[in-house]
Amino acid sequence: CKVFKMFLHKEIGGYLPDARPNREIGMIRFEYYWAWAQQYTSKSRIFLLDAEDTWFQLNPFTQLPTNMSTTIVTFQESSQTTINDDANNRLYLREGHERRYLHRLGTDVVLTSGATVGGQPAIDTYTRAMVQQTDDSGCTIFGCEQGHHNFLFHGNFLLGSPNIQQAKIGKFGDSLVMSLALFILHGQNLRTSGFVKGASDQVLLNTGAIAPIVHEFDKDDEIQRSVEGRKTTALLKEWEEIKPQK
Repeated sequence: CKVFKMFLHKEIGGYLPDARPNREIGMIRFEYYWAWAQQYTSKSRIFLLDAEDTWFQLNPFTQLPTNMSTTIVTFQESSQTTINDDANNRLYLREGHERRYLHRLGTDVVLTSGATVGGQPAIDTYTRAMVQQTDDSGCTIFGCEQGHHNFLFHGNFLLGSPNIQQAKIGKFGDSLVMSLALFILHGQNLRTSGFVKGASDQVLLNTGAIAPIVHEFDKDDEIQRSVEGRKTTALLKEWEEIKPQK
């Protein structure tokens, strides 16, 4: 893929074509993330999320510090599954980077590239770094962004920038985001693990508190049915309010 209408040239009164090689669609989004981040002030807090499979149970911003300008936070996909444990994540890291980094970082727990929060200056630097990773590695396989994300955070390559003084990792079950894919795909169960109680469809943290964000909710069949049912009900209600009267 290539970006569309991003490079505005004022002298010609139009857009320049994207002259760079084709990139994988998962990576293209970080170029748009960077562009969107420029529309916010330096005091803004920005949450980058894969919205298509994200369920907001609570407003996450109420639990974040008001000043995060030089802080960025990512989240674990499991409390146990390492990069070496998962064939896909092993491939993502190996294909985009020198093999020595797989040996160095492979024992670290997998982080999700689908949920990152930080202050505007930190997000600006992070998205620039992700785009640079694409240019440097030339990786075009699906999932490259996951390898780049884990490389940057676990390798501590974001630290040292004037805009990133803290790069934090939210623990699975103890942070704002419950990212479910690896937890479920590697045979663990939300109910027997205590993250879902009884017939409820709410996903909880280790403390029993409600998790503000559930990412990759579609990996759990019961939660997916519940969320889709809620969406259908809300859509029908909205339609009833706006549909033309006979």
